Amino acid sequence: MTDGILVVDRAWRFLWLNAVGERLLGRSREQLLGQELWAALPEVGDTAFAPAWRRAMDAGTLVSLEDFFPPAGVWLESRAFPSGEGLVIFTRDVSERRLAENERVRLLSAEQTSRAAVEGERTRFQEMLMLAPAAVSITRGAEHRFVFSNLLHRRFYGGRDLVGQSAREALPELEGQGVFEVMDRVYLSGSSYVGRGRPVKVPRPGAPPEEMFFDIAYHPQRDAAGRVEGVAIFAYDVTDLVRSRRTAETLARDLGYSEERFRSLVTATSDIIWVTPTSGEFMEDQPGWRAFTGQTREELLGWGWLDAVHPEDRERTARTWESALSTRTPYLMEHRLRHRDGTYRYVLARAVPVLEKDGTVREWVGAHRDITRQRQGEAELERLLAREQRHATQLQGLASAALVISEADSVEQVLRAVTEQAREVIGAHQAVTSLTVEGGWSQAIHAVSMSDRYGAWRDWKESPEGTGIYSWVCRLNLPMRLSQADLESHPAWKDFGRHKAKHPPLRGWLAAPLVGRDGRNLGLIQLSDRHEGDFSAEDEAILVQLARMASVAIENTRLMAETQAANRAKDEFLAVMSHELRTPLTAVLGWTQMLRNRQSDAKAVEKGLAVIERNARTLAQLIEDVLDVSRIITGKLTLHRRGVELVGVVQAAVEVVRPHAEQKGVSLSLEVDVGGNGTAMLVGDPGRLQQVCWNLLVNAVKFTPAGGQVRVRVDRSERELWVRVTDTGKGIRADSLPHLFERFWQADGSATREHGGLGLGLAIVHHLVGLHGGVVRAESGGEGKGSTFTVTLPVPAVLPEVQTEVLPGAETAPAVKLDEVKVLLVEDAADARELIALMLRERGAEVSTASNATEAMERLTEALPDVLVSDIGLPGEDGHALLRRVRAWAEARDQWVPAIALTAYASAEDARKAYRAGFQVHLSKPLERGVLIEAVARLAGRDDVGAKAG
Repeated sequence: MTDGILVVDRAWRFLWLNAVGERLLGRSREQLLGQELWAALPEVGDTAFAPAWRRAMDAGTLVSLEDFFPPAGVWLESRAFPSGEGLVIFTRDVSERRLAENERVRLLSAEQTSRAAVEGERTRFQEMLMLAPAAVSITRGAEHRFVFSNLLHRRFYGGRDLVGQSAREALPELEGQGVFEVMDRVYLSGSSYVGRGRPVKVPRPGAPPEEMFFDIAYHPQRDAAGRVEGVAIFAYDVTDLVRSRRTAETLARDLGYSEERFRSLVTATSDIIWVTPTSGEFMEDQPGWRAFTGQTREELLGWGWLDAVHPEDRERTARTWESALSTRTPYLMEHRLRHRDGTYRYVLARAVPVLEKDGTVREWVGAHRDITRQRQGEAELERLLAREQRHATQLQGLASAALVISEADSVEQVLRAVTEQAREVIGAHQAVTSLTVEGGWSQAIHAVSMSDRYGAWRDWKESPEGTGIYSWVCRLNLPMRLSQADLESHPAWKDFGRHKAKHPPLRGWLAAPLVGRDGRNLGLIQLSDRHEGDFSAEDEAILVQLARMASVAIENTRLMAETQAANRAKDEFLAVMSHELRTPLTAVLGWTQMLRNRQSDAKAVEKGLAVIERNARTLAQLIEDVLDVSRIITGKLTLHRRGVELVGVVQAAVEVVRPHAEQKGVSLSLEVDVGGNGTAMLVGDPGRLQQVCWNLLVNAVKFTPAGGQVRVRVDRSERELWVRVTDTGKGIRADSLPHLFERFWQADGSATREHGGLGLGLAIVHHLVGLHGGVVRAESGGEGKGSTFTVTLPVPAVLPEVQTEVLPGAETAPAVKLDEVKVLLVEDAADARELIALMLRERGAEVSTASNATEAMERLTEALPDVLVSDIGLPGEDGHALLRRVRAWAEARDQWVPAIALTAYASAEDARKAYRAGFQVHLSKPLERGVLIEAVARLAGRDDVGAKAG
């Protein structure tokens, strides 16, 4: 590479450097590898690059700097950016560009100075003309309207101001003297006219015109396009000379020779002045020519001077020179002339003929001016202008690309639009955009755009694997620009994985990363084979901007798709929820209506009650699942951690599900292998762990047909516990496995699906296992091959003591008696009030009821209850406010009333609110009869052994 590359670790020790880096640092690789940079190269620490590199290391960000590097005596451009090991530093020698920029500035300054000088000379020239000893006037247009008239010219015509008037209007007395005719001829032909001793009758105030003699020169004045726009007239009063003819003629001849020679030399002023006879050959030594070209006197004589002209310009130069000689017209051309150092330089050649009085050419006076720097400056200016124009076009293309990208409706459309626009805006033959999935290339999405040059690869489908130079761009999240020479010098960068042989050939490379809002890499845009030359820094900046727009568009499109999917999932969930609620409600209502008419049929009554109870429990479970998901989403689902024996939890779940499995004809078995001590202790919430096991078991039984098997196995190692639930059921498709634990997701969401449910159970399992520090995964050989769900839980370093607890689903002992226990029941729902009162009265309790807080206070004054059972959601005044009134009334009489809160709001926060309000027990609806009876007995002091009979 032409760039120097240095790689140091975080302790500034050299890990690697290339040959360019060795040359810039003046040390070999063997001297520097493993050495600390500042110790091995103390002179670097005194440069401006040291603080920049330290800032890149400390801040962990890209730092660029261009400055003079004294150790190497060059100007360097440095880019330092952090890597996984430390810092990577790219350096480039930009001395030539710096010198070129300085030279351009110098040339521009020289040009401005020259312009000022020319302007000053023009002013001085006009002042000189105004005071010149000749009559000078300048006209414009075919009417010869005066635009300048000096003092002597005005004096000849009585001091009149002629400016603004045409010659014929201002000087009618010159009509018929041939003056106007000469002016017309010069204006129309564009050729100068010089007249010697021309007689002119000059008007005199109050006297006849005086005949005077003038040497007159008429010169055409041209505009910037070379068109004649006026005539300059110089008139010298030679009256005395004409009157003394002999003396005047001799003097005029000598004066004319000197004047013409001087004018010719001034016209051709430049660096190399030369003179040739009419034949155009060098007949005498030309010192200026020899000094510039290095030719000897013998080499340049004759036509030998042509040997110093560039071979490509030689024939044109000779042809133009011969044409000027034959037509006796000024010679002007630009060609390349060999300098004495062997280089060819651009020169401007001029020559004018020196004429005799009879119009013959006496000699040619010419000059060559070195204009190399001027041409270089013009070329550089043109290049900069073209570069600016191209950049402006690219910016317009970038704006158009933003509109095209914004109209894309999907990620695939965004990728196609970005790829096409990138190739068009930058101007390249190849463009590929790759979008990785979760940072991986195995399922990456690609969009390809090829010009007609690469028509054979237009349908190229081989996906890159993210290796080679791709990995640099995606890992560092930085753009990369390589010329063809860079690619050839690093063949490893052309490695695109297994399909590299089928990849279109690269000719230069430009890539920019796609970066998400969180800084993660999403992929990259890459271009190759630029239409003209190598990719530039401006191309890189445009592609980076395009990549940023594409990244935003991709993420916005993904968010919109996710939002739409969430809305669809919500709609589907509501439809499924309606179905799942209506199904058990239909059974409950139907059997209720049937039992009213068949009360004498004991079997029908027993079956109907079983159906009603089963469907009521199904409804309760559906509601509990929805509440659990709500707690998960809001982050309010918490665990009551304690020491738990996992085997007991699993056994309890198995026993709860076993009746359902037997009813369906599915075999349910449990295997335990927990090592020598036979325990599987962990820290967790026993109720939630049983919920995990119950959900997995119910799910397995649901999807296993009659005659199938469901096996549960508990294993342990030194650090982990495993619960595996294996079934021989329907199995899981491979494309469904990644979505199993998503909320509301179901493999079959159609109205004709075989199995019911809300699609919440496995999502709840996944979250609960995660709260316990574990993981759950699903495996299946495919449809019809069954499935296995494995829960992995961590074993604590210190085993806790087991706390026995009645797990959810186990019925409380039904033998508790409530004889003579006075209960005040406050419930606004009449059916629920009647049912709860019946439950309590069956156990011997004396129950008084109220539908609101006012009635409750009336019942309270009639008889003080042993236990208050109150719903929280009461009309007018809720249960919390009622309890405060009851406690105030009781304390005023030195009494105490324990209280149980009933609520359909079953979250942990609702329970905490009830406890803070003063309730001793919080029970959620629907109520388990045994739990309610036990809570009332305990608060009434009837939960001792003597209180339990039969």
